[in-house]
Amino acid sequence: MPNYSNNKLYIIKMKNQATGLNRFREYLTNSKNNANPPAYYNLTATTSTHDRDVFEEMDDDVHYRCALLDYQGDEISCIYWCICYKYVSEDIQSIHCKLKYKTKEESVIENFVYNLHLNLETDFPGDSYLNFEISEPLIEQMRKFETAPFVQEKVALAYQELEEENGLSPLAQKNQYCRRKYNLRSPQQRGEFQRDHDRIIYSKAFRRMVDKAQIFSSAKGDHYRTRMTHTLIVCQIAKSISHQLKLNSSLAEAIAIGHDLGHTPFGHQGERTLHAILTGKEGFEVNFLSLKSDDPIEDESVLFPYGGFKHNYQSVRVASCLESQYPEIDGLDLSEQTLNGMWMHTGKKAGLDIQDFSDGFLTEQGDVAFTLEGQVVAVADEIAQRSHDIDDAFASHLITPVELSQYLSLKKSNALKQEIDKLLEKIEDLDSKNRLFSDKSELIYSQISSIIVHHFIRDVCCATAERMKAYDVEQFNKNNHCIDQKLVWFSDLGADLCKYLENIISKKVINSHEVTMFDQNGSNIVLALFKAYYKNPMLLHKGTLQRIWNEYREQGFEVISFREGNPQLIKDEWHNITTANIPANEEQRTEEDKVLLKKRIILVRGICDFISGMTDSYAINEYRKIVP
Repeated sequence: MPNYSNNKLYIIKMKNQATGLNRFREYLTNSKNNANPPAYYNLTATTSTHDRDVFEEMDDDVHYRCALLDYQGDEISCIYWCICYKYVSEDIQSIHCKLKYKTKEESVIENFVYNLHLNLETDFPGDSYLNFEISEPLIEQMRKFETAPFVQEKVALAYQELEEENGLSPLAQKNQYCRRKYNLRSPQQRGEFQRDHDRIIYSKAFRRMVDKAQIFSSAKGDHYRTRMTHTLIVCQIAKSISHQLKLNSSLAEAIAIGHDLGHTPFGHQGERTLHAILTGKEGFEVNFLSLKSDDPIEDESVLFPYGGFKHNYQSVRVASCLESQYPEIDGLDLSEQTLNGMWMHTGKKAGLDIQDFSDGFLTEQGDVAFTLEGQVVAVADEIAQRSHDIDDAFASHLITPVELSQYLSLKKSNALKQEIDKLLEKIEDLDSKNRLFSDKSELIYSQISSIIVHHFIRDVCCATAERMKAYDVEQFNKNNHCIDQKLVWFSDLGADLCKYLENIISKKVINSHEVTMFDQNGSNIVLALFKAYYKNPMLLHKGTLQRIWNEYREQGFEVISFREGNPQLIKDEWHNITTANIPANEEQRTEEDKVLLKKRIILVRGICDFISGMTDSYAINEYRKIVP
């Protein structure tokens, strides 16, 4: 097998009607990639001493990159990018070339000339047609176009039964039911859902949740819930419910630990702001994203074809596309069961297609998770929010335990009120007996939070156990081990109480001056960052820029490197993508409009990926650095 040179680039000038090159040009124009036999440049009859000297410097049995420049007048009209090698046989001396890629894209040609500082007269002295340069950066840029991007083939694997799962409910997910898109690694001693859990906790997105707000920013104090501590609480509750219902706790934990990977900075307000930007909602200055229309259009989605944003969809995108832990693929190659549970832990969003976020792996399947473990996480998420949001409200002095007890005086909440009142009486009794508390208030807050959690776990387990008994197990097995209705949920009374507590939190906490101010500041930061990145995409992180370029390449677009390319050409490219007046009416779009719109949609989604992945602190620092 021949050696390859990674730094030498040979250049053949095909100038006008140069002798001996017309047939060469015709061959390359009509050939396909890896043409066999290869085209060749015959040096036997050349009178150029320079070309012969260059030829002699070529090593035998070494393959080089070669660019054949087809000139029309003094301008390059086409570049043929080839793999070439030296060929000597008797009296024949020639350079054989196999075509890898050809382009007439002006920006690619201009970037090629820019990187080599190419000059037709000085770089090809006299009557020469052959030269070489050493330029690893340019070779690397052009090499990206040689073949279609690598696509990992799917591998079929059968997952074994686990002895420890024998005692699970007939409706539980089991190791042998696992389904993955790629099956990158052979089964190990760990169960497949445990592997999902472990892959998630090693991800960057998981680590960033430590500085993402739940309701209050971590800057407010160390003891307030962040997105990370919320996730751990959901995981604990899901595990408790799974054990009681004899479901697969490993799967429930994997779903729980990953369900909020796609959450934005600044809590739900960051999420709402991104969605408003992408959909042109009233109250946000988002006209810069709107498509052109001469006629009034009622359907805003026509003017804003960017879908929208919701954190559960983004969680799937993070796990399927954005995280990078394996050489072969983007994403974590999580099981379908885990991804579906992450997606369905909260409701769907109109205008969003889950296949756009899961790389085509997930499909629309009902309105609830198709595993009971996924449904467990959905209800555990609700329980966690009710309990710790009230705890944070106590710590912020937005509500007192006595006030909460008064709110619970309604008949529907009387059982929970009795548990809380009993706790308050017990603590007062111990206080009267000279029990020395380090902080009586914090103890009360913690205990009330615990009471709420246990109250709802009991309610969910009792109500769900009855529904599971009535469910057709044979239908579950026939349906590829999928559940087609909501089984894991509160009783009617429990669901009513959960909603009532949510209303109390909304009234006393979410609508408070402190939270309203935090939300508004967060919204302002997200909007300002989005506008800044859209106006100048080069402000984006290099990894985000590379991912956007990769998506352009996967779509077949010829786009120069955003890091190594000609700065002015890059600036012009972004200007065309972000400012072009693209008609909202599809029938009025030219082919160029269609390409620019696809590029714009990819850019907009890349900006969303970057902003949604930020921690609160990072977003604030970025805002201070780039927004005047």
